[in-house]
Amino acid sequence: MNSKQKVVFVTVGTTYFDELIEKFDQENILQALVDAGYTKITYQIGKGNYEPKNCKNFKGIDSEIYRYKPSLLDDMKGAALIVSACGAGTLLECLRLEKKVIGVINERLMNNHQVEILDVLEKDSYMLGFRTMSDVDKGIKQVLDKIEKGAVKAYPAPVKNKINDVIEDLF
Repeated sequence: MNSKQKVVFVTVGTTYFDELIEKFDQENILQALVDAGYTKITYQIGKGNYEPKNCKNFKGIDSEIYRYKPSLLDDMKGAALIVSACGAGTLLECLRLEKKVIGVINERLMNNHQVEILDVLEKDSYMLGFRTMSDVDKGIKQVLDKIEKGAVKAYPAPVKNKINDVIEDLF
């Protein structure tokens, strides 16, 4: 990876979320990313059927596409921005790395816990997100602008030995 590249990492983890990958391969979204200064987009597509194609020849942005790696940590660390489904595990991993994160709700899930997770993290200004795919089209430029202007803050580091303190307070 070129150290001068400003990378967007789009990840679905182990799930199927073709809608997310497809949305971030649309020319209007790619253009919004280029306009915001991003120079590379990396897609981790998991077990999905859709393989990005528009990004391959899109002027101003390089691309990388893969299904799985033993760890996503290097891609997360190298990204200036991470776009992810709103699963708790992936989001917390991104936030602990102090990354700028855009969460997107996977509307296919039943009893969708992702809405609650996004609501809380967005309310506390740890990330921004979209509830539907049509929201991405309508709001991507505004969300990218807010992120660049510092609308999200770093997620607090866990307090070490906090459980010990809690237990000692009980006795």
